[in-house]
Amino acid sequence: DIPFVVLEHGWISEHLSESWRRARLSGFEKEGNLIRSTGAKAIVFSSSVDDITALRLARQAKEMGFPVIHVLDHWTSYRRRLETDGATLLRCDVYAVMDEYAARVAEAEGIDRKTIAVTGHPAFASMALEREGWHKRNRSEELSGLGLAPKRKALMFVSEPVEHDQGA
Repeated sequence: DIPFVVLEHGWISEHLSESWRRARLSGFEKEGNLIRSTGAKAIVFSSSVDDITALRLARQAKEMGFPVIHVLDHWTSYRRRLETDGATLLRCDVYAVMDEYAARVAEAEGIDRKTIAVTGHPAFASMALEREGWHKRNRSEELSGLGLAPKRKALMFVSEPVEHDQGA
């Protein structure tokens, strides 16, 4: 298993598994306090059109030299998602998109093609429901059922449902 910490903020705060390690925003404004306190080695985030907290944290992590991975969950605003805090375009180490169409449009909007990875649609909202209690099940069976090799490390990332920003 890959150790991870979830930022307790917004929608996910109400949907965290009791077994997940959490980080709170206290001390966030002081440079690097939150990131250092978690022992993180990388930051994985998804952006919001309304809430700039994750983007600000990712920007801070990038300035501190941490690898930053942005997971895209919708086919709009590829560049704007990394500028919603009013700063210049955040250059992520990996910009994970749903498909080749998203990769082309993201590149056309100024995202560096070398950083774009086509990972498939994360389907965050439905994944959370489908995988309710997944951590209590047989890991090999669960990974096999998802089409993943049971012996390989796997990362599950859950974000707020896009309908909170965009509507159903």
